[in-house]
Amino acid sequence: MTRLRSIIIIITIGALLISLVSALTSDFTWEANLDCNSGLASSLETSRLLKVDKVIERDASFSRARDELAKYPEFLGRKHLFFGLLTTKKTVNDTGDITMKVCDSFFGINLLAFGKTSFQSGMRQRDGLSTVVLARIPIVGGMLVCQDISNHNSNIDDDLGEICFRLTHSKSNEPQRNDQIELESRVIDYKPAISGLPTVNILRRTLYMNTQRYVHAYVMKRFHDHCYESLFDC
Repeated sequence: MTRLRSIIIIITIGALLISLVSALTSDFTWEANLDCNSGLASSLETSRLLKVDKVIERDASFSRARDELAKYPEFLGRKHLFFGLLTTKKTVNDTGDITMKVCDSFFGINLLAFGKTSFQSGMRQRDGLSTVVLARIPIVGGMLVCQDISNHNSNIDDDLGEICFRLTHSKSNEPQRNDQIELESRVIDYKPAISGLPTVNILRRTLYMNTQRYVHAYVMKRFHDHCYESLFDC
């Protein structure tokens, strides 16, 4: 019953937001897919900011970018994003591992749970100087994740997918060219409960592709905008 409530919430939100996603601006592109054989969902969202008026030093850029990207699970609980339907809850287990749960505000159902964010950052030289920050946030549970409970060998460490972000700040060698910011987000090997276990039939794939896929695109568009506003005052 709780799984049914979760699916109903996603379908309702998807229906409300499809019209908003169709109006996404040209600086944001996205694609998503669900493989029927494996049951794994993937997506890629890319946005670009072509002019940066605020100069940020490299060390500060690394630090602030890591902080903002790691806040993605908390961002899902912001009231303005889903009209107050979602909230977040942080839990810590006996070993000190932190889990951020995204729950519905009515029943407290754990819809998605994220583990600790890992980071990579560095510099690269190609027609200028680029600062690159990579963040990976593992998905560790929740009602919107399909887990095969019949598999007695499964455990909490099963790979349930991850969210990856790549933020690149490029400075050109040519004075007349503006700095360019690019933010890329990916969903990798996510197992959506709404489509169920593989092999996924055409009906379940259509259900996912026309509901949760649009919700995710809407969320990522808003998060990309949030990162630009927070990091570069845009």
